[in-house]
Amino acid sequence: MAVRERNALAGARPRSRTDSSGDATRNLLIEKALELFADHGIDAVSLRQIGVAIGSGNASVVAYHFGSKRALLKAIIQKHVPQMEAQRAALLAQAVYGGRDKDLFALLEAMCRPVFEQRATDGRRRYAGLLWHLNATNWWSERSYSESTPALGELLRRIAALLPRLSQDEYMERMSTLGDMMAGALRRIEHNRLDDRHAERIFTRTLRLGCMVLLAHD
Repeated sequence: MAVRERNALAGARPRSRTDSSGDATRNLLIEKALELFADHGIDAVSLRQIGVAIGSGNASVVAYHFGSKRALLKAIIQKHVPQMEAQRAALLAQAVYGGRDKDLFALLEAMCRPVFEQRATDGRRRYAGLLWHLNATNWWSERSYSESTPALGELLRRIAALLPRLSQDEYMERMSTLGDMMAGALRRIEHNRLDDRHAERIFTRTLRLGCMVLLAHD
């Protein structure tokens, strides 16, 4: 999940909107699109449906503000990146301060917990639901946005350093497996509306399983 998260979604450049009304509409479209994509899947939701869902009478409102579904997805992800990056940096700093900077579990937690803790205003973990759909489809491109995610990049570098016996291909394959596991766990938490204690237990268990995947011998 985190490796794929580093890949930016390619798409048409959205129109430049500087007025407050335009910004408000863009933010409303982003929030509603996240809700619909997380609940129903990316391919199942049309741009027209998103416009209707915010009460717009303009059938092309999403295309006007974003240009394409890929650009809208990119905007959703980029909206969440700053908060997640700040939390990752803080968790990494805590791990370093506590002498756990070479603890695989601590590094994986610093990488994944910010996604786990992303909440909508109603408490739903919709961003995790979106990532599950992204993992299950071909919406990811291969263009990196690592410059905007330095904390994630540093965590991935530190994790790779703890696994020197793995080739780059093996490392990427195992990290992708970990991403699939975590995305599935977070999707289950969101879909079943699990309480915080149960959700935390599943999240922690999945991290421990992720450690086993990365450390397993062939």
